[in-house]
This record gives sequence, C-alpha cells and structure tokens, in this order.
Amino acid sequence: MAPADGHEAGRGPGASATEHALRRSEERLKLATEAAGIGIWERDLSRDRFYFDERVRALYGITDHAGDWSYRRWRALVHPEDLPGVESAFREAFARNERFEVEFRIQRLDTGATRYIRAVGQYTDDEQGRLTRAIGINEDVTEYRRLQQELERRACQDPLTNLFNRAKIHQLQRAAEAAWERHGVPFSVVLFDVDLFKQINDRWGHNAGDAVLWELARRIRGALRDEDHIGRWGGEEFLIVAAHADEPAAGGIAERVRRAAADRPFEEVGTVTVSLGVAGVEPGVSLRDLQYRADQALYAAKGAGRNCVRRYSQIAGAVLG
Repeated sequence: MAPADGHEAGRGPGASATEHALRRSEERLKLATEAAGIGIWERDLSRDRFYFDERVRALYGITDHAGDWSYRRWRALVHPEDLPGVESAFREAFARNERFEVEFRIQRLDTGATRYIRAVGQYTDDEQGRLTRAIGINEDVTEYRRLQQELERRACQDPLTNLFNRAKIHQLQRAAEAAWERHGVPFSVVLFDVDLFKQINDRWGHNAGDAVLWELARRIRGALRDEDHIGRWGGEEFLIVAAHADEPAAGGIAERVRRAAADRPFEEVGTVTVSLGVAGVEPGVSLRDLQYRADQALYAAKGAGRNCVRRYSQIAGAVLG
C-alpha cells in the first residue's frame, strides 16, 4: 500500500529535487571536462580494471565500445621509456594515500600517433579503510609540450647555423668537465674559425658570408661523431666538445672538419678553409684553461699558414717559453 503522503516508500519529499540537482551537476561536470579536453577515468583495484569516459577513450584512440580495460592492456599503450616513472608515481601515491600527478607518452590505438598525456588521480578507500579504487583525469598536453620543446630548442640554438649557441655549448663543456672530475671521462675542445672571413664578406657581401657559415655548419655536422657537440662560439668562430676523446683523438676529429670545409668549393665564393686548435683535458686544468689552450693552438694554426690543425701539446713549449 502506498504511503498516505503520495511519495514512494523510502523517498522523502526532497528526493526528486536532489536527484535533479545531481543530474544537473553531472551534466555541468561533463560539459566542463569536454570544453577543457579532459577525460575522467576510474580504476577498480580489486578487479584490476579501468573504466574510461568518452573523452578518455577519444584521447587514446579507442574505437571499440568495450566497457572497461585491464591495467595490463592500458600499460601497453604507454611509451616504454615513461612506464617506470608512471608506475613509480602510482606506487608512491598508493603507499602514502596521496594525490598523484604524472606525465607520459602514449601511442594512440587508431592512428599510432604519439601523444603526451597528463594524468592526475587519487586513491579512495572503502568502509574498512582499504584502498580499493582510484579516480582521476587525463588531459592531452601534446601541443603544450611541443611548444615548450620548441621554445627550449630556440633558447639554445644559433638562428643562422642551427648549431648550439654559445650559452648551450658552454653548458655542455661544463657537463663534460663534471664527467671528467667525477669519473675520469676524457674530453677535448676544438676551437676553429673561417680563414679570411672578412674578405668573403667584403668581396661577396654579408649574405654570401652567412650562406658560407650555414653550409659550413651542415658539412661539419656530417664529419662529427654522435657524441660530439658543436656550437657557434661567436661570429665565424666555432667550438666542438669532443666527448670521450683525448687530444690525439680530437686532433683526428679536427682534421676531418678541416677536410669537410676545404675539399669542396662553396657556391658563389669558391674554396673556404678553416684553422683549428685542439686541447685535451688534463689533471689540474680548468675549463677556462682548456679554452685558453685551444685558442693558443688556433693562433698557432693561423701562424702556420691557415687551413691546418694544431694541438696544444705540439706548441706547449713555445707558449710556455
């Protein structure tokens, strides 16, 4: 028999209004997450299953309409290099019952494209205080990450040659110096510049001079090893950090650079040569000293007629004398 007040059993007069407000709240949340490009996920720890809303499924390129995903199936989408960090964040948050935030790359199921995902979540407990669920959001931050990477690239790149700029190559020198001091990893510095570059600018114009620097940078990159770093030190001067190379080995690298410049004429201006000075790190030699030694060797190469390589160890007696 229905209650005398006309309401269903177990439902107060305000139940309908409460349900309506809840639905409105859920609708507003859905609109807000869709507008922000954010998807909601939930993980059942006891069943080890994920539940994704439509937005998360779109982020991952999931086209089938299966209700849930296993954790094992989800983790296969995460970039292998990022997976250890992701799972570490999960474990730490679970152990401390804290909110977690982590960023990782995935490979979309539909297109295979790599996307950057930001995940935020929180574990929740049941009536017995056991952590049984996690709920959170996923956001595609690919465009933001690419913009950040582009800004970082521009901050360390010479705009004319696309080589590292002076600040970045100096940073790499400091890193090589730290590896030498801590682990004894050798490195050398190769300093070089374009011979008679002012004459190129005076005769052919600055646009031709810029073209020479651009082409020279392209040739030199092809002459270097993967572990070598080159930057524009200033004007027509360049500096190479030759990693894992003592002075004789770096001298061989410098000779390859010299040939890369001189062996083929440059368009419009003809033959262009470079002079190179090489200095290898030694105990008690600071980075400033090393750069000074390379500069002295470069000066010696100029004095020897240009278009040649000189190592500091070859001229040390003359410099000290």
